[in-house]
Amino acid sequence: MTTPGDEVTIVICSYNGRARLDPVLVALAAQDSDGFDVVLVDNNSTDGTAAFASSHPAVAQLRKRSITFRVVPEERQGLSFARLRGVAEATNPLVCFLDDDNIPEPGYVGTGLRFFRDHDVSLACSRVRPRWESPPPRAIVKRSHLLALNDHLYQSDVFWPAGTVLPPTLGAGLWCRRDDFNSILKTLDAPVLLDRVGGAMSSGGDIELGHRFCASGRRCAFASDLKILHAIPRGRFGTQYFVRLIIGVVRSEATLRLKYSSERSRVTRTVAAMVGLLLATAGLPLLLLRADPLREIAFVYAARWGRLLGPYDASK
Repeated sequence: MTTPGDEVTIVICSYNGRARLDPVLVALAAQDSDGFDVVLVDNNSTDGTAAFASSHPAVAQLRKRSITFRVVPEERQGLSFARLRGVAEATNPLVCFLDDDNIPEPGYVGTGLRFFRDHDVSLACSRVRPRWESPPPRAIVKRSHLLALNDHLYQSDVFWPAGTVLPPTLGAGLWCRRDDFNSILKTLDAPVLLDRVGGAMSSGGDIELGHRFCASGRRCAFASDLKILHAIPRGRFGTQYFVRLIIGVVRSEATLRLKYSSERSRVTRTVAAMVGLLLATAGLPLLLLRADPLREIAFVYAARWGRLLGPYDASK
């Protein structure tokens, strides 16, 4: 296997991210390694994201250190399309994906480069921790993994061998070898899920990518010392938003299982979902005893409803 060079292209995918980008750019400018360049993929933003980023003082600091920063457009709406554009524009052997609300911690770039030098892996996930704008309700804390957080999963490095089915890879802070990514794309007819498209709640493109890496005979990992913060505004605490999120995640997981694992038949799946709804109704008095009972009820029913709706239609 080709030994990677000492540089990575940081791909920041952004849709209307002007209000979120400042801490991300500042954190990149504060990195103690110069072994990276940055590509910001502007995915049809209408809020001046590109101009804001290009003129940001942190970008000027990067350029003073001879670290290249470029903004490129991607007109096809969707996070997966933005990532594809970023890889196409990457010039370094490694690629790291950041969303416009992902803040790399000090030493992040150097840690990632060392991990790929030291380990025979093609893809590595970062540890993603929350940076709450304000303390979240208890019912949301219990389901915080739905907000693209994974710091609860492992306390040390984990390696997924070739052939692992649907490893819990996370797109925020995901590193991979560029050539391996491009090789996998040649055998990929189309993503099952396009991840977030505007305000849509489909997800799972990152898990699908990890699955494809493992299915192609490559080794993937969770790098416990590779840390980023995910800035989460209080707007995501709204019950209506979180209900939509739960339904989207449940349906996305079902979509992936349908294609890549031993998913049950549609009839069996529907019957099981209806039974789940009935059991939730029977357990309503117990839900009322929980802390934050109204949210608990809404979220439990949202999960059951998502199972009843089932997988997304991948042909659409």
